[in-house]
Amino acid sequence: MTRWTWLCLMLMVAAPAWAWGPVVSGGAVVTLQQSTTTSSGTTVAFSHLIGPVARVGFELGDRFNHELAFQWSLGSGEGDSGGTRVPVAITTLGGSYTFSVDLFTKQGLDGLRGFTPTLGIGLVGGAARVNVQSIERWGPFLELHAMVGARYTFSNGLGLKLELVGSTYGGFFAVQPALCAAWRF
Repeated sequence: MTRWTWLCLMLMVAAPAWAWGPVVSGGAVVTLQQSTTTSSGTTVAFSHLIGPVARVGFELGDRFNHELAFQWSLGSGEGDSGGTRVPVAITTLGGSYTFSVDLFTKQGLDGLRGFTPTLGIGLVGGAARVNVQSIERWGPFLELHAMVGARYTFSNGLGLKLELVGSTYGGFFAVQPALCAAWRF
């Protein structure tokens, strides 16, 4: 048998053991104000950068969850260097992994259950575009995050989750409230 056949067989065997399915998330990202000093000694101050964040992926697990997803975010605001204010925007696109633990299981002998608080950690890696006064620069980024939330799973497998994520990347600290929908098989 080929590797792909083995992989498909392993996924089919895991399906009855774990709840699994697609995840879609949408929310906002807000970075804290920040000042940084460049290599030339110039101090640059950034206002709050605010914008949308979206995630599409796949999650598996009952109490211990693994989510693999693609994440996009956009934060925009203003920067100030030497008294000159300029528009600033940061766009990120990357792959994410989040490990989370539900305090109560989503499945039991009676089928899917209702409410459970959840905690998680993870990372996002990919490309970031910084746009300052119409000058663009692309580069890699790595974002570390911690998540706290609450999930409600309906008996038909649909789950809704509110989450609050704190993340850090490139010297920025961001808060990301989001609403997630997941379908559990």
